[in-house]
Amino acid sequence: MKAVYVGAGTDTRPIRHLKDMSHLYCIDGQPFSEFGAMTHQCDPTYCRPGCTGYSRQSFLPKLDDAMRSVSQQLVSSPIKEIREYRPSNGSDGPAVTYFTNIAIPEHVDKVQDEIANFDMLIVAGHDPHSRIMDCTTKRVVFIGFEGTAYSEGEAEGHVITRLRGEPRFRKRFSSFIFVTNGYLHHFGSWDGFLTMANRESRVILVTGGAGLVGRTLRAEVNRKTRANDPHGYGEFNCRVTDRWIFVTRKAADLRDLEDTWALFEEHRPTHVIHLAAFVGGLFKNMRYGVEFFTQNMMMTLNILSCCREFGVKKCISCLSTCIFPDKIQYPIDEGMIHNGPPHISNEGYAYAKRMTDVLSKCYNKEYDCLFTSIIPTNIYGPFDNFSLQDGHVIPSLIHKAFVAKTRDEPLVVRGSGKPLRQFIYSQDLARLLIWTLNNYRESEPIILAPDPDDEHSIADIGNLISKASGIDAPIALDTSSADGQIRKTASNAKLRTYLPGFQFTPIDKGISETVAWFKENYKEARI
Repeated sequence: MKAVYVGAGTDTRPIRHLKDMSHLYCIDGQPFSEFGAMTHQCDPTYCRPGCTGYSRQSFLPKLDDAMRSVSQQLVSSPIKEIREYRPSNGSDGPAVTYFTNIAIPEHVDKVQDEIANFDMLIVAGHDPHSRIMDCTTKRVVFIGFEGTAYSEGEAEGHVITRLRGEPRFRKRFSSFIFVTNGYLHHFGSWDGFLTMANRESRVILVTGGAGLVGRTLRAEVNRKTRANDPHGYGEFNCRVTDRWIFVTRKAADLRDLEDTWALFEEHRPTHVIHLAAFVGGLFKNMRYGVEFFTQNMMMTLNILSCCREFGVKKCISCLSTCIFPDKIQYPIDEGMIHNGPPHISNEGYAYAKRMTDVLSKCYNKEYDCLFTSIIPTNIYGPFDNFSLQDGHVIPSLIHKAFVAKTRDEPLVVRGSGKPLRQFIYSQDLARLLIWTLNNYRESEPIILAPDPDDEHSIADIGNLISKASGIDAPIALDTSSADGQIRKTASNAKLRTYLPGFQFTPIDKGISETVAWFKENYKEARI
C-alpha cells in the first residue's frame, strides 16, 4: 500500500504508525512546521514571496534528523526538491520519498503522476488545497494536530469545512485522525474529530517527579493515555489532550520562591499535583524534626502562592496519616486532623503537613481557589527509596532482606513488630490520584487507603518480605529499637462513597512485585 501525506513538514508521527505502508510520499510546500518561532527568511528561489519560514538550507538538516528519529536513512537526493529515505537497521515501516517546496498549487504538476498512482491520500490541516485532491479519486484521510483550531470560521477549519462541503470531495473523506501527545486517534466522523480537537487541554504540573509516587504516576499516565477512549475519559483515565509535566529538584528548588515562580512561568500549569516533600522513615524523622518542618513548609508556601498567582484551577497536595493525633479514637477520618498533637516521633513533618491543609483552606476561602489534599496511608512499591537508614519500613526491610539473603542470615526487624499499619501500593495510589484530578471537587482532604480491617503488623510485613526474598529462617526482632506510633488506622468511608467497588492490590502481591523489582533494578534503585 502506498500513501501520499500532504502538509508533512517534518512531522514524523504518522510514519511511526504506518507500519503497513510500503511507500509514503511526503509533500510540503513551505517546510517550517514544528520549528517554533520562525526567524529565518526563506530563500525566494524555493518559497513564495513574503514567507517567513525556515530557509531550505536550515530545513533539510532538521528533516534528516527527524527521519533518523524514526529509523529512516537518507539514501539519495536525485534533484533539489526530492529526498529519498529507507528504513535503516532492519526496522519496520515504509520507504519515504520527501518532496519539498512543491505542494503549493502552481507546482502540483510536478507530483501529480505520483499522486495518481497511490492507494490513499493523507492531508494535514494546514492547507489541503483542492488541486491536490483533484489529482486522484482515491479515499482521503484528514490528519489534524493539537493546538490547531478546526471550528467553523477559523482559518484552517474553514478550509476543511469548505472542501468537505464540495460534492466531488464529500464522500471521499473516509476517516479523520487527531494527533496529540505523540498518539494518533482515529475517528469515522468529522463530529467525533471536532469533539476531540476542540476539547479543553489541561497542563498538569507534578512536583516530586523522581519520587515513588511521581514515577509511578508517570508510568500510569503513559499507560492510560495510550489506552484511552478518544471520545471521553473514565474515572481512572487520562485525557489524551492533557499535557503532563513531571519535574524534579533539578528543574527548580521549590524552597525558593523565585525558582518556583520561574517554573510556573515556564509551564503555565492549569492543574498542579504537589508530591515533592522532605520525607523519610521513623528514625530520620526523629533526628531531623527542624528540617522536616521548615523544608516542607517552604515548599507549601511557594507552591500554593504560585498556584494562586498563575490562576491554577486545581491543586492537589499530598499529606500523610502520620499527621493525625496520637491519642484518638480509631478509625481516624478526615475531620480529626487537628483534634490533638501528632505523635512526638514525627511532629516536625506532621505539623508542616497539617499547615498545608490549613493554608489550602485559607486560599479557598479568601481567593475562591480549589486547593485540596489527599491523605494516603503508608505507600510502597517500585521506585521507592530503599535506604537502610532513611527509608520507610517496607523498602528498607526489602533492602535488608536482600543483604540478609546474600549472607544467609535471617531478616532483622527493628522494634517489637507489634505496630499496625495500612499500606497502599503505589500503582493503586497513582490510579486514585488520576481519579482525584478528574472527579474530586471537595476542598476537604480525602483519605486514600484500603479498608480499616486491612492492616498488618510490622512483624507480618517482615515475614512477607522474608518469604518473597527467599529467606527460609524466621525473622528476628530487635526489641531495643523504638516502635513509633502503635497504630493509626484510617477510615476510607469517604472514598468508598465515591468508589465503592475499587479493588486494592493485596499486600502479599504488592510486596512480591516490589521485591522482584528491587532485585532487577538493584544497581539503579535509590539505596
